[in-house]
Amino acid sequence: MGCPAVTHQRLDVWYPTSAVVVKAAYWPGADPSEQDVKSNPLIIRRMIKSSGGHPLPRRTPAGARCGGMAHSMLQRPGPSYYLLEYWRYSFPCPFSKVMDRRTIIRALGISLFLAAPLAAREKPSPTRRIGVLGSGAQPTPAELLRAYAPLRELGWVEGVNLLVERRYANGRAELLRPYAEELVRLKVELIATNGTDAALAAKNATSTIPIVIWSAGDPVRTGLVASLARPGGNITGYSIVSTELDAKRVALLRELLPTAQRVGVLENSTNPIFRVKRKENEPLYRSLGMQTIIVEVAAANELENAVGEMARRRAQVLVLAADSLFRANRVLIMGAALRYALPTMVEGGDMLQAGGLLSYAASLAELNYRHAAFIDKILRGAKPADLPIEQPTKFELGINLKTAKALGIAIPKTLLLRADEVIQRRRFPGAFFGRRL
Repeated sequence: MGCPAVTHQRLDVWYPTSAVVVKAAYWPGADPSEQDVKSNPLIIRRMIKSSGGHPLPRRTPAGARCGGMAHSMLQRPGPSYYLLEYWRYSFPCPFSKVMDRRTIIRALGISLFLAAPLAAREKPSPTRRIGVLGSGAQPTPAELLRAYAPLRELGWVEGVNLLVERRYANGRAELLRPYAEELVRLKVELIATNGTDAALAAKNATSTIPIVIWSAGDPVRTGLVASLARPGGNITGYSIVSTELDAKRVALLRELLPTAQRVGVLENSTNPIFRVKRKENEPLYRSLGMQTIIVEVAAANELENAVGEMARRRAQVLVLAADSLFRANRVLIMGAALRYALPTMVEGGDMLQAGGLLSYAASLAELNYRHAAFIDKILRGAKPADLPIEQPTKFELGINLKTAKALGIAIPKTLLLRADEVIQRRRFPGAFFGRRL
């Protein structure tokens, strides 16, 4: 029986061959967008055996069949792999009516010739198991792809040689301890944490498994490590030096709103970094003739009333730190701030897009690359005690002109020229895998 000629929907090319070498990329979870597919690095090569003329589908789950022959690509359950590129070796379909014995032998010979070097290059490496403990919400697949791209560049590919156990508290601090203990019971090789409270929970759960802090406000003052240069114990990673950054944010506030005297500060009472920040920042505000109005919250249902309380106490500006509770509810907070005509100084692009006026934060891209480097070193045998805590070297200023217009605030040209990001129209505030204190 002749083989049908079918055009591949994604690549729009013919597949009239019996052997095709393709490149594919692992995707954890939902289907990627077109832009994600185009930007994703080509990381895996495999042979695919397909009866001639049949298409190689864009998504090839394990066990999929084409023309009565099972695809041999990536025979593992669960994750999906997406074809990104191919090389075609032209010879007639072995199931065509016009095939002769010589052509069949030639086809089989070429298939074996192509498969041998690929098999030699792709000896499977042992799968390593790591844990992730976050205080905020679980990132989307697209966010995970961006966050873990540096790890893939270093050779660690989830679903191939890396297994990641993820636990997220979604702003509920009481879940961090049991999640940390669960990761310890799973015997992960290291725990990557996002947020000071998550790092403290991991530290209390184990003194032997390496802990890599993805971001923490001040690991020394919160008791995570002995010092930045010599952390000791089982903890290393990246500190976003929150108190130093706060000083820069106050200076930017003074430049933008020189007459502001009463600054509202929202604090999460369940996150210990805020006790450190308050002690460090109050003298700074006083030195600039500014009074702080501090309102504490512990749950999402308290946030809107907290913003209203600041307005009733005549706050002129609202300062919002990169806490997981605040990030998860940033749309609610920014909406309340706009209703009360409160300009907001925030930390991170996601809060800026949700309606914040001004943002100043460490570069997220730099943070992701340095975090990946720590994980790579530890998986290759380095000890956390020998790896100094690192601090950001690149910072980004963002301005939301849409919010400024709504509040009737004119942004000085000198500030606009220094901005790394300027939002001129409101964008949908989707979830964001951002830094957390």
